[in-house]
Amino acid sequence: MTEITQEYLKECFYYDFFNGCLVWKDRPKSHFKENKAYGAFKRFIGKSAGSKSFLGKKAYIRITLKTKSLMAHRLIWLFIHGAEAEEIDHIDGNGCNNKIENLRSVSRVDNARNQKKFITNTSGVTGVYKIKDQDKWYSQIRINGKLKSLGTYKNIDDAINARRVAESEYGFHENHGIERDL
Repeated sequence: MTEITQEYLKECFYYDFFNGCLVWKDRPKSHFKENKAYGAFKRFIGKSAGSKSFLGKKAYIRITLKTKSLMAHRLIWLFIHGAEAEEIDHIDGNGCNNKIENLRSVSRVDNARNQKKFITNTSGVTGVYKIKDQDKWYSQIRINGKLKSLGTYKNIDDAINARRVAESEYGFHENHGIERDL
């Protein structure tokens, strides 16, 4: 995305803070190779840019610009902040909610520390599992790609507490591991 600058984006769009979307402006004719393409584009002026697309099961908004399909949240970040981010986290987990207050620049590791609870989870808490043949609870956390044991407990509350303490210690986002209706 390096050839797209904040200045270029501001020629193309304005940002709708209320809806969290980029809206097409009447772009300069120099953005188009032919007058015909400029004429065809005019019908989009004043409309929200982009459309929903899926990355796996997760929906995002993508915008085609300079013949490339780009993630809207990345364009919005550049539009507002003037620089690209390594990763952008949707705080609420909704990839289509591109309100600037819902976006944060993070490392890949920090982005992984704000995931929703997996559908396969049976304990209700990420990283806490029942060891059925022992009637005990096991707590673990993944740090830098490696699983770290937090212990085995007779009581689920103790296993959950160990997980919560570790999440806090390692800087996990408060939304990590919660159920999200998107």
